[in-house]
Amino acid sequence: MALEAIQAQAGHASIETTRIYLHLSNDWLAREYQKAMAILDGWDQEER
Repeated sequence: MALEAIQAQAGHASIETTRIYLHLSNDWLAREYQKAMAILDGWDQEER
């Protein structure tokens, strides 16, 4: 589940608050970011 979805469900104004409650590591966030960027890069390549 996306962190932003959890943030919205919890009613947190800040994503950092959500991270504190979920005890997410920076490594996990970096991996998720890389996955998302790979998807976005694929979409960009399809448009060309």
